[in-house]
Amino acid sequence: MVQFYSIYHFIIIFIFLILPFFFKKINLKFLILLLLILEFVRVLRCLNDFDISKDLSLQLCFIYPFIGVLYLIFKNKLFKDYLGVFGIFFGGLAIIFNDPNYIFSYDVLHLYIYHSLMMVISLNILNEKITASFIPLFGILLLQFIFTFICNLVIGFGANYMFLNTFLLPFNKNLYNINIDFLTFKINGFCFLDMFYILFDMFGAFYYVLLFIFFYFSFYLMYKLVFRIKN
Repeated sequence: MVQFYSIYHFIIIFIFLILPFFFKKINLKFLILLLLILEFVRVLRCLNDFDISKDLSLQLCFIYPFIGVLYLIFKNKLFKDYLGVFGIFFGGLAIIFNDPNYIFSYDVLHLYIYHSLMMVISLNILNEKITASFIPLFGILLLQFIFTFICNLVIGFGANYMFLNTFLLPFNKNLYNINIDFLTFKINGFCFLDMFYILFDMFGAFYYVLLFIFFYFSFYLMYKLVFRIKN
């Protein structure tokens, strides 16, 4: 269960959120390959006790460098736009909502460095004054969601990559090997995750329509905020 953040944790969050803004003119190929190496290191460290239900590179943030590699190979503007628009948010949110326990352990510091580097990549691209259409970007996200949801179902064993089952199958929340730390916090016995089950129980199948609308406009808001930030 998540604990309250300490003052030291807030300081570390602040440092890793601010640092990327001082590195906005670095070679993009170098940054992408460095992020890819960090992801390979993460996977290699898991090999001795590899758990297919949580250690594959199927989280949004872990797929990010592979999309970067696709950009380096094909020079497709859509991939570059994706890296620029979503890197700053995926990286920033992961830094903010990571479990504050064991701040100075290797794995947690690796997480902070990795996601801070995602923000650096994003800011370097946004520094080029890019323009991007939202619908194709959301299409890439949707394809990732569909592919990963299928992987979760095929893998089983509590797989919850991209935390999709947290939202799509809220009635099984106790079965998942990984979940969103922030949402597991309880107040007076009420867990934030319970909210999704209550909404599912209340609206039935219409819950998924509401969920799609919520995520569509959440990512659209990210998209709009990025261009507000870069201007």
